[in-house]
Amino acid sequence: CHSLLEAHPDNLWLALGLSEAQARVGQREAANARFDALLKQLPSNRAVALTYASALNEQASKESGQRARQVLEPLLHRSSDDPLLQQSYARACELSGDQLLASEAYAEAAFLNGRAEQALIQLEALKKKDLDYVTRARVDARIA
Repeated sequence: CHSLLEAHPDNLWLALGLSEAQARVGQREAANARFDALLKQLPSNRAVALTYASALNEQASKESGQRARQVLEPLLHRSSDDPLLQQSYARACELSGDQLLASEAYAEAAFLNGRAEQALIQLEALKKKDLDYVTRARVDARIA
């Protein structure tokens, strides 16, 4: 795979595939470095961000969750109606320790996947928690 990438250094899909393979076989530092380079090169590329965030979420640590959030948040501001993006962001929030934001994102992903009733149940459950004013307003707005 390395020689193929060397022959085609500008091929995004080969670079993503190699990065993902490295992450899966435990070469996290090499994978993350390659992903970071791709993200720097293509900061608003959905495929790069989602693949990188997925690899980070699979690492399942608080730090990897925080990094996945950083990777996904710029995309989230532009395309919050993307269910895969919301699902990945929800997992990143969960790993990073932000359960409220994770719950919101999971509800949003459910809604975007056509499961409005499930989304409503999740949002209603979220309202029963101790929420700050901004979070409560955001949840109320999603329910309305």
